[in-house]
Amino acid sequence: GDLEKNIALLKEIYASRLNVMDKALKEFLPLAEYTLPQGGFFFWVRIPGQDTAALRKKAKNFKVDFRQGVLFSAEKGLQEYMRLCFAFYKEDEIREGVQRLATCTLD
Repeated sequence: GDLEKNIALLKEIYASRLNVMDKALKEFLPLAEYTLPQGGFFFWVRIPGQDTAALRKKAKNFKVDFRQGVLFSAEKGLQEYMRLCFAFYKEDEIREGVQRLATCTLD
């Protein structure tokens, strides 16, 4: 029962989390390039000049993680891209994670 009610609640939660990640990216990673997801649970983020495979190794020291774009490329492209999930984390965790990621890129 209450399927429609549950779907409405999840849509509200995910929309809020998406907005939090959008604002955090703009605040903490202003050079990042991305478009707002129109479906799914991930932001595809490009940081020009940043090798995300190397960044991911560094990010572990900051207790933050992401999937580098090269994992999703048949031609080993997308080295400057990362996939960030907003669906599974609370709003404060999203904001903190983006802030840690930004600190990691500066280190």
